[in-house]
Amino acid sequence: MTSYFVITGYLVALTLVLLFAGVTMPVTLSIIAFIYLVLNSGIIATSVGIFRRYLANEKLLKLGLVLLFSSIMLWRVRLGAEFEAAPVDTVAGFRILQIAIALLIGIVRFRKSAFNYLIFSVFTFVLIYSCIGVLSALYSSAPMYTLYKATETLTDVILVASILASCHNLNEFIEFFAIAIGVFLLLEITIWLGMLFAPQLALKPGKSLFGRQLRGVLPVLNPNKVGFVSAVLVLAAPFGFLLTRLRKERIFYMTVLLASLPVFILAQSRTSLAGVFFAVLVFLILNKQIKWIVAMCVLTGLLLVCSEFGTIMVDYLRKGENPEMIGTLTGRTVAWEYAWEMFKKSPILGYGFASGARFDVLGGSSMIGLHGSIFDVLVNLGLVGTIPWLSAIIGTWIQLLFVFFKHSKRMLPRVRLVHTFMLSMVVLLTFRAVTATALVMHDMEFVLFLLLVGYAQMAMRSRGFVDSRTVPTT
Repeated sequence: MTSYFVITGYLVALTLVLLFAGVTMPVTLSIIAFIYLVLNSGIIATSVGIFRRYLANEKLLKLGLVLLFSSIMLWRVRLGAEFEAAPVDTVAGFRILQIAIALLIGIVRFRKSAFNYLIFSVFTFVLIYSCIGVLSALYSSAPMYTLYKATETLTDVILVASILASCHNLNEFIEFFAIAIGVFLLLEITIWLGMLFAPQLALKPGKSLFGRQLRGVLPVLNPNKVGFVSAVLVLAAPFGFLLTRLRKERIFYMTVLLASLPVFILAQSRTSLAGVFFAVLVFLILNKQIKWIVAMCVLTGLLLVCSEFGTIMVDYLRKGENPEMIGTLTGRTVAWEYAWEMFKKSPILGYGFASGARFDVLGGSSMIGLHGSIFDVLVNLGLVGTIPWLSAIIGTWIQLLFVFFKHSKRMLPRVRLVHTFMLSMVVLLTFRAVTATALVMHDMEFVLFLLLVGYAQMAMRSRGFVDSRTVPTT
């Protein structure tokens, strides 16, 4: 590994030299990526081997999970008028087909044991939430839109319940979670391809610190979504590194981390940045890494004291926004205030799943939500939907923490590592939900959250996996 870090150091130095020499960022990154892959030629074979290992079992359910994530991808942006003129175009039809296949897989592989997760667990709350969403089509201002979006969400719940029913141990569940992380890795690759081959589209000019902000080209990803995708990988890569002892796989995970950090920085997603910071802090605290905690706090303190760095961080976090925009969280609080007034007019039932925020509050714009999950749920489903939705989130937190504090001393080291990683992911998702339409409907955050809910159920029923002899191996 020493030689790997030396090579990486030289490549970082070469990157700085090329940038200072006036070479454009896309060209510089292309050169560095090519050299890196040549020096680590086995990395592609290693990545293929890792994915083949995780795809070895339950291929049908894993296909369903990939289809769920694939259906989330946005391949074009339509204005409200375009949506009203043709609600179901070719791209939307393909999305519907993917959802239909995923639902069929979930139903075909649905086992009796899945009822135990749907009816006698925290999963009950997400099931109630999604069913209320379907019923809200009866009073929605856009009933077909509500019915479709709620059916998507219900499909997520059914498929993940089927996945849980198919898992007999922690290893099997980790395979499904690894597939989800693999989808994020593929998205990261598309972001890099867009940055290298279509920089004029990927790096949009703006008043931010870098003068540009990174977006996904195909599929279309806004900067905040790009930030979230890279944030997941920034957390997952070190976890994979710690979980394996194979040198080739450690190089693979280090590569993922090195590729994710520039994307994470260029996206300038403040919520994801805060989420990663506190997720890492929680991970270190739970694993009692006192030295790393102290080092992290000291380094943060020194950087904040440094006036020059403090100015840079302020500019980075401002993203070129004026004080008024910052005070309204880029206009979010204005929409939230209006949403709150709308909620008070219909506090029990809301205005319909997904349609309340998009059509009744936002007037049918291209935005599908209010960039604040709690306000989306309040407007869409009122208290009837908000109570089970919050119960699912709080219940998952309680279960994961309960299992950790009760059984952590008896957990095998690898199982403890997995558990604290899952907790760090919940931290990230919770932060993401504050200023994004996350954990609300069929989206990558919601599917990832369902997998975490399922993990919490497995941990509770197996008493923290304290009797597990089958743990993640390489």
